[in-house]
Amino acid sequence: MNVNIRVANVDEQRYYFIAPGGKIKFTTNDERVQFGFSLYWQQYTATQSVQLNVSLSDTQPTVLERNGMKPALVKAGTKVSATILSPVYNYLIQNLRTLIFFDGDSWNSTSLGTGLQLLQGNTQFVSTGNSMTVLPLESFYYDYGQIVLQDYELTKDIASFQGLKCTLYSRCEDLKLDASGGPAAFQLYTHDVLSVANVLTEIRGTGNLDVYIGGVTVNKTNLISSYSAEPKNLPQELLGAFKTLVLRNGTTDLTMSAFSKSFKETVKLPRTGFIASTEYGSLSTSQDSHSVVKSLMIAKFGISIRDVDLSGYATLDINGYKNKTLVFARSYYHFHVPIEQEGFYGDTLDIFKWKTVL
Repeated sequence: MNVNIRVANVDEQRYYFIAPGGKIKFTTNDERVQFGFSLYWQQYTATQSVQLNVSLSDTQPTVLERNGMKPALVKAGTKVSATILSPVYNYLIQNLRTLIFFDGDSWNSTSLGTGLQLLQGNTQFVSTGNSMTVLPLESFYYDYGQIVLQDYELTKDIASFQGLKCTLYSRCEDLKLDASGGPAAFQLYTHDVLSVANVLTEIRGTGNLDVYIGGVTVNKTNLISSYSAEPKNLPQELLGAFKTLVLRNGTTDLTMSAFSKSFKETVKLPRTGFIASTEYGSLSTSQDSHSVVKSLMIAKFGISIRDVDLSGYATLDINGYKNKTLVFARSYYHFHVPIEQEGFYGDTLDIFKWKTVL
C-alpha cells in the first residue's frame, strides 16, 4: 500500500503499517524543519472475528463501537456499506488509522482503506461481494470511532456522508449539509438518550430534508418527517439512539439542541409538532416514549393520533394540565382504540407511551 501524507505542523501523529516489510521516506523539500520518529514492532494477536449481518429489511443500522473490540466479519444480503462517525474529541481522529477495512471475508482481501480515509472522504466503503472485514490494530481507552454498517441497497443513492456521536461533551449543534453533488446524509448517534437530546430548532437554506429514526429505508416506514426550506413547525425533538438526516437537494444549515427543554417549552404560538416512540417504524420492543410540551400562556392543545401500536400490553396515556390541575386524561390500550382527535385548554401536555413485554 503506497500512501503519501503531507504533515505541516504536528506534535505527534501515529501511523500504522501491517505489511511484513517496506520503506518509509521522509522529505522536507526546501523547507527548514525538524522531525523525528519512533518505530514500534508488535505482533498482532489473531482473534476470532465477530459475526455481523445486515439486510435490506433493517430499519436500524448496526453500530460497531471500536474500543478494544475484536475484528468483525460483516455479511449483507447484497453488498456491505460502511460509514464512520467522527470521534467525540478532535485529537482522537488520528486513531481512526487503526481501523482497516477489507473487501472480503478476511484481512487477506483487498484493502478498502482506513477509518481516517473513510471519515475525510465523507463517503462510504462498499464491498464488491456480500462480505467485508473490519480489522482494529490497536485499542484505546476512548471510543474513538463508531462504524455504521448497512446493506448497500439502502445507501446507494446517497452521494456523501457525515456523522457525529452526540454526548454532553460533544454536542451535535451546528450541522451543514451540501447536496449540490447529490443527496447528502448526516448520521447522528446518541447512545445516552436519557441525558442527551436531539432537538431540531432551526433550518436555514434550500432543499428538502428527510428525517429517519434509524437508517434510510426503501419503504420509508421510519421516515418521521420531511422539511422544506425554513419550516415553521420547529422546534422538534427527534427521539431514538440513531437518526439519519438526508438532504435531497440544495444546501442547508441545521441548528440542534442537546436539551429536551428546547422542545418542551413553547415560546411562540401557534405551534405544531409530533411525538413519536424511540424506534418509530421499526419492529422493536424499544417503543417507549415520554414527552412534555408546555405553554407560557393558556392555549388550546389539539392532539391528532396518526399511528399507534397498542398490541399486547402496550398503553398510551395522555394528560393535560391547567395551572398544575389535571383537566384532561385519556388512557388507551388494546381494548380501547383512540379516536383521531382530542383537545383541551391548558398549559401542559404530558404523553407517555410504554410497552411491557412478558
